[in-house]
Order: sequence, then C-alpha cells, then structure tokens
Amino acid sequence: MEDNAIVPVDLEISIVEDANASVLPNLKKIDSADFASLCLSADLLQQIQQFNATPGGEGIYKVTFKNGFNGQLSKFKNENAYLGSGISNGQMAQARLTQIPFDPSKLFMGLMLIDLQRKANQILALEQEILDAVYDIEESKYKGYAKELSNIIDDYKNNWQLQSFIQQKLSVIGTIKTASESGRSFYQKSIERVINSPIVPEFIATANKKVNKLHSFIDGYRLTFYDLFMSTYIEMLLIQNFDEENLQTIKNRLEEIRSEYDSLLQRCKTWEEKYLSSSIGHVVIAPVLNGLDNVVGKAVGKLTPWEFEKFYESDATKYITPDVQEKRLSEKLDNGMQPIVDSIVKINDLHNHEQSLYINSDGVYVADSSISEPDTISREEA
Repeated sequence: MEDNAIVPVDLEISIVEDANASVLPNLKKIDSADFASLCLSADLLQQIQQFNATPGGEGIYKVTFKNGFNGQLSKFKNENAYLGSGISNGQMAQARLTQIPFDPSKLFMGLMLIDLQRKANQILALEQEILDAVYDIEESKYKGYAKELSNIIDDYKNNWQLQSFIQQKLSVIGTIKTASESGRSFYQKSIERVINSPIVPEFIATANKKVNKLHSFIDGYRLTFYDLFMSTYIEMLLIQNFDEENLQTIKNRLEEIRSEYDSLLQRCKTWEEKYLSSSIGHVVIAPVLNGLDNVVGKAVGKLTPWEFEKFYESDATKYITPDVQEKRLSEKLDNGMQPIVDSIVKINDLHNHEQSLYINSDGVYVADSSISEPDTISREEA
C-alpha cells in the first residue's frame, strides 16, 4: 500500500445504538441542560445527536451521501486530510460534508465545570462541617474566607470568560492565600506546643481541659488548611493555565499541604491516646477518702475514680470520656480534599488527552478515565 493511501476513517465519535446497554452506567452522561446551566452553548451536543457525524480536518462534520448509498467517509493515511467521497462495496460516491461549528474551549470548559458541579456537594458538606466546629471569634475572618471561596466557585461557572471578573477575583484570592498560610502556620505551632509537652499523670478534668484546647487549635488548623487548599485550586481555575506541567506542579503542592495535615493530625491522635490513658490510669482516691464522715465515705466509696471527681465538680465540659474525645479527633483525621485532587486529574485528562464521546438520542456520554473503555459499545461510521 502506498504511504499516503486512502484508508477508512477510524471514528473518534461513536454512536451508542442501545440506550439501555449495560455499558452506559460506566459512562458519565452529559445533558444539554448541563451546558445551558453554565451559560454555554449546547448546539454541538444537540447537532451531534441529531445527525451522524465524524471528525474531519479542523472540525466535526455531518456527512451526507446520495439516497440509497451506505457510504463510509475516507481519509489519507499519513495526514489529517479527508476525501469528500465514500466507498461502499467497491463503489464510490460523492459525499457532502457540512461542518458543525463549535468552540473546543467551550466544550472543554463545559465538561470541566460539570465535573466540578458533581463534586460540589461533597466539598460544601465538608466546608459546613468545618465552619460548624469553629466558634472562636478570632477565626471569624477565616470562616468568611471559606464562604467567599464558595461564592467564587459558584460565580466562576458563568463568568469564566470575563476578564474583569478574573482579575478582581485573583486579587481576592491573593489576600486569602496569604492570610490562610499565616493562620495555618499559627495553629500548627500552637498544636505543636501541646503535643510536644511532657505527658504526666493528671486528673481527668485537667486532662480534658488540655485536650479541649488542642481540639480548638485543630479546628482552626482545619479551617485555615481548607482556605489555603481551596484558594490555591481556585487560583488555578482563574488563571486557566491547564498545561500538564502546570497542573502537575499545583497538584504536587496541594498533595504536600495535604500530607502535612495528615501527618500532624496523626501525631495529635497518638499524643491524645497516650495522654488520656496516662491521666486516667493514675487517679488515686484512697487518700482523699480519709477523714470523710461515714455517710459521705460510703457513697463516695462506691464511685470509680472517674465518677469520684465528677461527684465533686459541676463543669460538664471537664468530664468527657476518652472514647468520646478520641472519636471527636478521629472525625477530623480525613482532610476531605480528595474531590479537589480528583478534579485536577480530570482537568488534565480533559485538556491534555484525547477524549471519547459516545452519542445516542438520549444523551452524550464521556468515558470515565478511571475505567477501561467498554468494548461492548457499538461503533458506527458515518
């Protein structure tokens, strides 16, 4: 065969013949309404669904053969050039190629934002959990930053093309990043002072007071971590530099921040378990009972060391069981930022690697890059 021989087109767009095919649950469906909600044109998806279409040259084309001719569009083997005719059973016929206009950048942005929308509930749930845990007035500005970041993501979906919006929000993000980095450093040092202090036997009330203080620092640390993580991610969205190398650099930076969080919280967990265990195990009540009258002595004598101390105190915040304290901390061990890391991976996949779209009358489907492309999907050439 000659080097530049004409060969059948290997379609990049496939038609799914059976809308109920078992493979569809493994694909992500994209509705035209999803694009409309982002103020992006859905014409491309609608036209691809309406007509059999194939890639050709610089775009996607509707291909029409004469009535009764079941043709197949052909291209040259070693160049991205398409022949305006088709071959079927050894016969050739002219084909009309009508280009379907679309903006690839809008298609990419639409798919990217739709993917982000699907992660939004997870992110907002984490944000609310973090905000609910913070009561200190000193942390109010960081709570405000978290809300501002949510608003920017929400507004970004419909304003990503406006330079005035981009520049204004980049200025806001710069302020949030700087303040959040400073706040995170402050809470990290505060936590370090607690968990690096000597572990000595103490009454449970004293121990809980110290543990409660630690948890307050952890809540502040979680909040500033969230603000820094999210502001770094949103800055990437605003700048819109989606080159693979840049995305990898940002992902590495966020992974580093996340690793620091995980390491610090694990150290807190280890310290807390040792500290609470040590404090409770060394409570001694026998000397305290000496000299008490018989009535009180009999009542107190039936109490455990834990109950004895509570018997003489009324501050409920001092009497939190070790199991409850450890459960409170365990709930904070997961930094919750996996959806954002996944989003960066998805953006890189959409922007820097070929994507397969599967079309039927019911919708448009994008193959999930985390699974192998289904072999059972029927491929049909226009």
